[in-house]
Amino acid sequence: MADMQSFCLVILVAAAALTPAQSSQPFAGRWDLTVTTPKGTYPSWMEFSENGGSPQVRVVGRVASVHPATEVKLEGTHLAFSTMEWFEKEIPVTWEMTVAGGKITGRQKRSDGVEGQLTGVPAPALQRKAPAAWGKPESLFNGKDLTGWQPFNTKENHWKAENGELVNEAAGSNIRTTRKFEDFKLHIEYNCPPKGNSGVYLRGRYEVQVEYEPADENDKFHGMGSFPLQFRYRRGRESGRPMT
Repeated sequence: MADMQSFCLVILVAAAALTPAQSSQPFAGRWDLTVTTPKGTYPSWMEFSENGGSPQVRVVGRVASVHPATEVKLEGTHLAFSTMEWFEKEIPVTWEMTVAGGKITGRQKRSDGVEGQLTGVPAPALQRKAPAAWGKPESLFNGKDLTGWQPFNTKENHWKAENGELVNEAAGSNIRTTRKFEDFKLHIEYNCPPKGNSGVYLRGRYEVQVEYEPADENDKFHGMGSFPLQFRYRRGRESGRPMT
């Protein structure tokens, strides 16, 4: 995110892969969800697993980190659970869904009265061999201007090139690369001010936390260098997502 006083990046290229668990349970594994409401359509994410025969669900809503669901109930091909999601404030949300033919359909109800339709497909397994060799590092920032970078909202953009660094001067728009990558390695150097809170998103989904907040202000999943799973923007298939 870009809510910080200043943020400097120098980025080189690089790679990653995830492999979901296999199971006969039709809900098992990770799912890419789409939520359609009268106020708009946005992506979400769910992971289903079982522990000692008890169903467990982790969710990412419209924003924020992955978090466990409560009141999880599984009856055959029907799954229901509750979560707290952020829509300008924390709001209780109930989820109900059915799986058939490797696809999920269902509905989401928020305590503020907004209802949404759910659809879901299995998240890409990304089961692929690692590259035999990596190419030479390529700089994503030329040290002079924002060539190769695109703010999500130009009216709220506070990013600029300054003294050979990519700097964000105030809270506002996030910025992303215009190039797209499949397998890559990533090297980052940053300077985050006191009480700054930012991050680097891989493919718009996985955030490397960057923050200089007081010790113990955040849990271990949100401290410097942690890797909370988050969503910020509508996604495509992972292998073709721009890195932000």
